[in-house]
Amino acid sequence: MPQFIDFPQLPADGAAALFACFADMPASGEPFKAFRRRLKAHGLWSRERLTPLMRFLQMATADVVVPSRFARTLGQEAPEKALADRLWTINPILLSTVYERLTERVHSDNELLKYMDSFAYPGARLSGPNLRAWLRLADGAGLFKSVGIRLGLTEEAETWFAKRVERFDIEEFLEDDQDEEEPVAIASTLLDETEAETADEPMQPPSKPAAPALAPTTTAPAPPPVAVERSNWTAILPAGPFSPKDFATTECFSPAVRESIAERLHAWAQAQPAINAAGPATAAALGVDADGFRDDPNRALFELGVAASVRFSAPDPVAVMSDLRTSGVLNALSVGLPPSGPIRVDAGALMSASLVARRIAEHPDLANEIEQADDADAVFELLRNAFDGLLTLELFWMVRTLAALGAIRRIGAAAYAALPTRPLRDMLFRQGFLTSPYAPDMTALQAAARAASPLGLRAEQRALAFSKASDCQFGCPHQAACTLPCRERADRA
Repeated sequence: MPQFIDFPQLPADGAAALFACFADMPASGEPFKAFRRRLKAHGLWSRERLTPLMRFLQMATADVVVPSRFARTLGQEAPEKALADRLWTINPILLSTVYERLTERVHSDNELLKYMDSFAYPGARLSGPNLRAWLRLADGAGLFKSVGIRLGLTEEAETWFAKRVERFDIEEFLEDDQDEEEPVAIASTLLDETEAETADEPMQPPSKPAAPALAPTTTAPAPPPVAVERSNWTAILPAGPFSPKDFATTECFSPAVRESIAERLHAWAQAQPAINAAGPATAAALGVDADGFRDDPNRALFELGVAASVRFSAPDPVAVMSDLRTSGVLNALSVGLPPSGPIRVDAGALMSASLVARRIAEHPDLANEIEQADDADAVFELLRNAFDGLLTLELFWMVRTLAALGAIRRIGAAAYAALPTRPLRDMLFRQGFLTSPYAPDMTALQAAARAASPLGLRAEQRALAFSKASDCQFGCPHQAACTLPCRERADRA
């Protein structure tokens, strides 16, 4: 499902206008000029806002405009449920968040906008006009009722979405989040306002109807849960369509080959519950959460830096972070004071915390700059410049955590979902995602993390587990039996 944020800017009664607009539109379509007149008649036409409207309707603009299945349901009886379902499909994070907020108490438009623009909101940031456009559509779908000047949930909203919101897993959604394909580009001649308005031409059936542009919703079927053993891993991993001649190259393997590898490893990993677990040293276990970034961004960023440092160096990072808190070390360092009294904490952790505190103090606007950054790449560069060699792999974990907590804009965050450790880079090289397993600088580490993004969240954890289960390594003993594309097999081609 996509995370749609560019909503059509419609008039106050925009939903009712959409319902009326498609009530009598021919299912076989109509010429663009006739469709434009239809939009004008219902107050929906705007040259500048046509693209988001058509994308929302899942319709392509061409010489003959054909209504999508969703658009046709808007012209039938009781279209509100269809509109509400569409709002859920294109951005379940937004709808579930608004639902939960209104379940707690009624909110005004401005209160909702303030919340959506804060660290606490886990989805992609919306502009004020886009959120108000969404609220107008949701109101037209019957999800809200007026309580004075504020909004509350209707009984229909609770009936339609209570169970969906309860079952919705944001982390799982973000891992598989894919946007819908863009509709066919609008030809400029169709938007020429100077052409004479003439009577409709006789309609001809479209030779190539413009079908709704839908993102693929099917994935490779996951194999049944099986115990991971070296003797049966080839049975767990389904056969692939490629032979060594298809990937015998010193460069990265072709996109088709890499996509096949990613799908097959993902299917394998889904059957391994231990692999899919987040592990003990999560941000929450280390004491870093979204509330901290909302209440005190500078303090939360300092604690995130310390947590990242101990996560990659301490044998028990959760215990170390707990010691740093209970001893008062974090409180003292966060305000620029040296810890006082007898301190019984790990010496390495104390040094790391002190160095992180110094770097944060040298960049007092860092938290604000990170919040305002346009994408994950900009956040990474801000952190990289601030810590200036103090942290390396830790920076990737910090960006990944900031994105998961909703403390930054998620644009480009998928490129930091994997920690480019050496075991992961070895596997990415063997499977043709990289041309070299070596990473002499930060740019190479970023390239490795981007190459791993098709493998999803915790790619390094999955890669290590698969390598252990299958003996996938340099000098692999399974070259003759294995069907997974890799450089070991290509060497034998």
